Amino acid sequence: MLTTSFKLYFGMAVGALVAAVTFGYTTGGNNTGPLSLGWKGAVGNQTGYLILIGVAMTCGFLGLLFVSFRDADPTAAAAALGVDQPPAQLPTQPSYWPLIAMFGVAALALGLVLSSAIFLVGVGLLTVVAIEWAMQAWADRATGDPQTNRELRDRVMHPIEVPVVAALAIAAVPLGASRVLLSSSRIGAVWVASVIAAVVLGVAVLVALKPRISKNIVATIVLFGGLAFIAAGVTAAVIGERDFEHHGGTEHPAEGK
Repeated sequence: MLTTSFKLYFGMAVGALVAAVTFGYTTGGNNTGPLSLGWKGAVGNQTGYLILIGVAMTCGFLGLLFVSFRDADPTAAAAALGVDQPPAQLPTQPSYWPLIAMFGVAALALGLVLSSAIFLVGVGLLTVVAIEWAMQAWADRATGDPQTNRELRDRVMHPIEVPVVAALAIAAVPLGASRVLLSSSRIGAVWVASVIAAVVLGVAVLVALKPRISKNIVATIVLFGGLAFIAAGVTAAVIGERDFEHHGGTEHPAEGK
């Protein structure tokens, strides 16, 4: 019997494969190149084609992996371990790192096409996600008390996270905002700056009026705000700066006596 995860990932694999073949033929592929992975003809745009083929292969592998383990079904796990019931697992805390990893993968894909700087941003995001996600997974299983696990994780990571995040915020947020302002028109830059100031002020007022607001909510707001600045700055850098008018002094030839 095919499991739900297998159906999901197999469908994604088929969709990515069809997209790769279609992309290959619409970007210059000929003969059976897109169908034969370039063995019998051209595949068109190689970068996009390889990305889609990679997605298809990854989804296919995940589908086979999940169907092999029966989606971690408790009955199948108990049968594999030779016990009546599988051992209980400690509950894990919700994590937003997979969402950030999505931004990193998107930056990698865009960087392959647009700019090496965007590619490096994606590499940096994925590196941070790998470290933070691994630490959270370790802390969630350190003890049987979620509060103790959270304190243990904070004790290890906060001395690293606080200065690094502060340095990145000091560098990335003004840089991203400046790129957006430089790529906008004169009037547009004024409106953009006004909107940014209004949003920052509104969030600050909201946090001040809600003193019992969860720290996780505040951290999420700050995180997505920083990512928005970075994404806007990268996009504006790709678009380029607007044309500036240079007003120089007019030189008058010396009059003869």
